[in-house]
Amino acid sequence: KINFKLLLLALIMMIIALAKPIIKDTKVNTTILSSNIILALDLSASMKADDIYPSRLEVAKDIIKQVAILNTMDNLALFGFTTNVLPLSPMSMDHSLIVNTLDILNIDYILTKSTSIQHLQEKIKSLNYNNPLIFILSDGGDELLNLDNLDIYPVLLATSKGAKLPIQNQFVISQLNTTFTNSNDIVYKNTKQCVDDILN
Repeated sequence: KINFKLLLLALIMMIIALAKPIIKDTKVNTTILSSNIILALDLSASMKADDIYPSRLEVAKDIIKQVAILNTMDNLALFGFTTNVLPLSPMSMDHSLIVNTLDILNIDYILTKSTSIQHLQEKIKSLNYNNPLIFILSDGGDELLNLDNLDIYPVLLATSKGAKLPIQNQFVISQLNTTFTNSNDIVYKNTKQCVDDILN
């Protein structure tokens, strides 16, 4: 004896299958925890020194490129600085902007040759970026610095021995500024180590 309820249920299921119901796509809101990170690149003349091979500047550019490629979670902005501050790439998740900017960057066209990390700090503070982490890739320049802001990470791209630089028809020794430091500082040993320290 055929169960009438089972027959009715089978008939309903068959009608639904023949109707080919479509479930509409729905928007799902997801929250991604990300930080705002500023990568500040020293573009002063002393960054041409070769105590870090091939030069402080080229190593710094390579570090920033690798950070931009490997960091897929955070908003990144790129600033260049001498005594002036140059916004090079806006705060964005599109990190290819940073890589492309560094590929075409030529410091020979930058007229100011000295360094002011103080001016850099003031400029960043004026932009209201909501407490960004700031990685400063530099030899520290010649200023007497007090980097007590715990959101600042000095990346020390020079040696205590230094290197000779031609300045106005004479050679000077450019060394690491010993006041360019705080509890967050990252001392350069090699590019991979530096990139890992910034990412972590």
